[in-house]
Amino acid sequence: MTFIRRIKRGDSTYVYNVRTYREKGIGKVKQDTEYLGKEVEKDGETTIIPPKRRTKGLRSILDYGEPMALYKLAKEFGLPEVIDSCIAPHTRIDDIGLKTTILAINKVTADASLRATGSWFSRTALRERVDLTSADLTPKCVRGILSLLSKETPDVTGLIEEGIARRIKKLYSDDLDTLVYDLTPMTYYGDCNDLARYGHAYRSTGEKQVNMVLAVTMGHRLPIHHKVLPGNIVSVSTIRTFLKELEVFGVKNLVLVLDRGFYSKRNIEEILGAKHDVIGALASNLNLTKRALTKSVGMENSRNRIRYPGAVTFAKEFKEDDIRAFVYHDSERRSRQLTSFYEGLTEVERKLDDLGEVAFPIKDEMLGELHGVCGDYAGYIRVTPTFSEDWSFTYRVKHKAVQRTTNRFGKTVLFTSTSLNAVDVLKLYREKDVIDKTFRLMKDRGLGPLQANLEGSTRARVFLAYLGYLMLCLLRMKLKEETSLEEALSRLGEVREVLYKDGSRELPELTKQQKAVLKMLGMM
Repeated sequence: MTFIRRIKRGDSTYVYNVRTYREKGIGKVKQDTEYLGKEVEKDGETTIIPPKRRTKGLRSILDYGEPMALYKLAKEFGLPEVIDSCIAPHTRIDDIGLKTTILAINKVTADASLRATGSWFSRTALRERVDLTSADLTPKCVRGILSLLSKETPDVTGLIEEGIARRIKKLYSDDLDTLVYDLTPMTYYGDCNDLARYGHAYRSTGEKQVNMVLAVTMGHRLPIHHKVLPGNIVSVSTIRTFLKELEVFGVKNLVLVLDRGFYSKRNIEEILGAKHDVIGALASNLNLTKRALTKSVGMENSRNRIRYPGAVTFAKEFKEDDIRAFVYHDSERRSRQLTSFYEGLTEVERKLDDLGEVAFPIKDEMLGELHGVCGDYAGYIRVTPTFSEDWSFTYRVKHKAVQRTTNRFGKTVLFTSTSLNAVDVLKLYREKDVIDKTFRLMKDRGLGPLQANLEGSTRARVFLAYLGYLMLCLLRMKLKEETSLEEALSRLGEVREVLYKDGSRELPELTKQQKAVLKMLGMM
């Protein structure tokens, strides 16, 4: 219901437009108020003078764009209500759905520390719109929510994910036909967390890691399930548990798109046994891959050409152990890879020739120099140290090793249990980059290096990033094609709300681009 409210202060009358509404799931009556201006008598008629931009009487300036946009989208999706319905029976914390939603917004917009969460909230326009205060987000209160989210009996985050999956199924049913599933490492700084282990990323970071597996829908990239795992858990060992949890969510008869590292005969049997289908890539070190590549020699002829958009592509199908496999050959990609590889090899040879003119008194010193020069090409160079007064060396290229590598250039080996043709299998697999983009976005927005000492706290913080990512997906779905999510977030991040002492508020000096984004989101 909407009505006009007039407030008299002295001889002046101030006019407000008031909208009352009942909050879903809770039943509380709330109000949105907009200041219309000052009512005056002019030429015998009553008129309203709209507010002008003022500097006097200023009460506060609040962050508006990002927090309010994500809160609006969370409310439209029903996220606070989903959380309430799933876990309210398991806690005495009031407004747990709303508080968890606010913490997720903080995670992906500011990532304020536990101690700073309350002050962050008080600096946002959320404080004027939700039935919470900074006193509801003290360190003690936030710690209690994190403790609740880390519970495994009952599995609190699992219950919420199940509720989210039901809501996605209701709102976007076609999205659950195809899921992309992958694992990503998260760097850990510290030494007290049981989840932090040395894994594949150790060579590049030198740090321990915590792993997260994530499944998102192919269409809208909506997160459907996640799991936090020790850093030494490999991708291939995660499928069985994931399939069992999908059954709990009521997700059936879907196509799983998997990256390299998930293939094993047992995994395929598990997926097929659950009556799902699969499309995935085969790692180059598998015997199945090697056999397929051997059989594909000379496949670049017109009989194997497929009409794939954007590239001249050839495909050849093989079948082994009831699994269909396709070898794809992209001539342009092969040419680029060959050029890059041989340019790098030539540069290494040039440096080795220069180094061959140097006499080394110490063998280890020479080997250290050689290691630095060869780098990633060490497997293609055979070095023979020699000693005569000083240490020197000779080298030769390992041509068979080079040939084994270059034979794979331009080729991709995919497997599938579907009946799809070669073009459709490749299209679906290449669309899996949605998960790579998802991981990059999450790491930019709240899923950065982990520092929590406790395993439960780590799981809870990752889950908040997961919920925050859901809101970012909902935001992206509202945008027009020409506006990227990154651009929209940049525009929203600059929008402030000004509050005045008379109770009025405004969004001053909005740019054309900011107005456009706010209109897309239904906020203007």
